[in-house]
Amino acid sequence: MITLSAVGDIILSGKVTVDPDRADVLFDDVRHLLSGTDVAIGNLEGPLSARGEPFVPGKEFNFRASPGYAACLSRAGIDIVSLANNHILDYGVVGLYDTMDALAGHGIAYVGAGKDFDQACKPLVRVVEGVKLGFLAFTYAFPARTRRPGCCPCDLDLIRRLVSSLRQSVDVVVVSIHDGIEYVDYPTRYMMSLCRGAAEAGATVVLGHHPHVVQGLERHNDALIAYSLGNFVSDFADEEVRRESYQRTALAHFGRPVGIDDLRTTEAFILECDLDVRGLVDYRLLPVRSRSDFSVVEMNEAESRVFLNRVKSISDTLGREDDPIFDEMDALLEKCKVAGLQAVQWRDVLRRSLDLRPRHLRLAWPYLRAKLRRA
Repeated sequence: MITLSAVGDIILSGKVTVDPDRADVLFDDVRHLLSGTDVAIGNLEGPLSARGEPFVPGKEFNFRASPGYAACLSRAGIDIVSLANNHILDYGVVGLYDTMDALAGHGIAYVGAGKDFDQACKPLVRVVEGVKLGFLAFTYAFPARTRRPGCCPCDLDLIRRLVSSLRQSVDVVVVSIHDGIEYVDYPTRYMMSLCRGAAEAGATVVLGHHPHVVQGLERHNDALIAYSLGNFVSDFADEEVRRESYQRTALAHFGRPVGIDDLRTTEAFILECDLDVRGLVDYRLLPVRSRSDFSVVEMNEAESRVFLNRVKSISDTLGREDDPIFDEMDALLEKCKVAGLQAVQWRDVLRRSLDLRPRHLRLAWPYLRAKLRRA
């Protein structure tokens, strides 16, 4: 039997300005938890590069950190990172390639992004103590194409196909899905369909990232789904960062602002999974939080009790898909789609026209309707 540890978003930019040579302090209190397991995986939210220009003009948040942090992540016990997220190409292809080089130079494997579609969606396979593990990662952002770098697209049919194929050759399949709505405690039904689809296709563990707060867990088709692991390392312990970030959330945009005293973005858990050749044996949640210096520390007993009770309450709701909270999440998702379509400029439509496929034609009317609403 082996143990896999999984953590949430690793954001080494913004106000996390610790010199990479002294950045071990960020992980000192939890290093033993990661290095004490056989494999540790997290989501690297942003490139490790000193080069490149912002890839998307006008994007509100662009993340980038020094390549020197790769050594720090390695010393912290991180073995694998998912690059499938909405910030990994913030500084273009050069930033992505620098990240791959920096990680490889320090023995950290990666999955979910690459120089083209085939590389981005290529599974990562590792054999640990006789257990053969396969990793896949998907996101909605920066989709790779045949001759275009990017991430493995978050498409249900693709997820099912790749997971099913990988399951034929490995004992355990671990899937990362970077999607959902930020700063909400519950997944949308769409996110649930993606994660459950991966489970039904043969995934053993499904790891959710992107909301920046923890969400619930459930067992589905013998798999464990963690819909969001929250922020592992970030600068959200800073009140100014929370204020600026929360003001741009979907909740604030549509009339339900999140308070800056809300510390859910500083709380997370390390998910430990015991695995053997038959699949998942057991799992544990180890609550952690960010301190004011952005280092990660284990919660004390009282903090853990409150935190785990909240996670349990959210998890218990996942089995009731008719609960009004999921109607609310779905409605919020639809509003986000409309707002996103309204923000799209005609030059973006023309620039992307070469990627059009027949199935994209059904998106034309929602786009035009969104633009007319705005007008």
